[in-house]
Amino acid sequence: MNWVIQKATELGVTTIIPLLTSRVIARPPAGRVRTVRERWQRIAVDAAQQSEQWEFPRVTQAMDLPELFQHVPHAGLHCALFERGTEQGLGSLSIDHTFQGTIVLAVGPEGGWTPEEMQELLDQRFQSVSLGESILRSETAPLVALSILQHRLGHI
Repeated sequence: MNWVIQKATELGVTTIIPLLTSRVIARPPAGRVRTVRERWQRIAVDAAQQSEQWEFPRVTQAMDLPELFQHVPHAGLHCALFERGTEQGLGSLSIDHTFQGTIVLAVGPEGGWTPEEMQELLDQRFQSVSLGESILRSETAPLVALSILQHRLGHI
């Protein structure tokens, strides 16, 4: 997670919400949740400074999907990365440099989404998107997805 926060910050995200889903393997110990979040926030600040960004992302407390749905704006583009089984690749979304809304990207855990979680995301108007046939590690997939989005939006 440290590495994802650092690289996502360099790629310009504004908020990072760690998700606690059924198959998440690495969970912060109950007594260290605040300490872990503070460390993640420091990583984001350091990464922003090193990449000469004067605004840094906010790293929230870890939350489950129902909590996530309460925190994301209703407007904008909501995407959930599903490994395989989706008709639409992330690169084929109809967004370009004129897009001005919020993009929410939900990335599954090490073990992937459960079928119930996938349905919850779809029920909350998240679009199912993929990165193709490859199965990427949970720390690689968000960075590939962010790079694709940055390219589509004309930032890189």
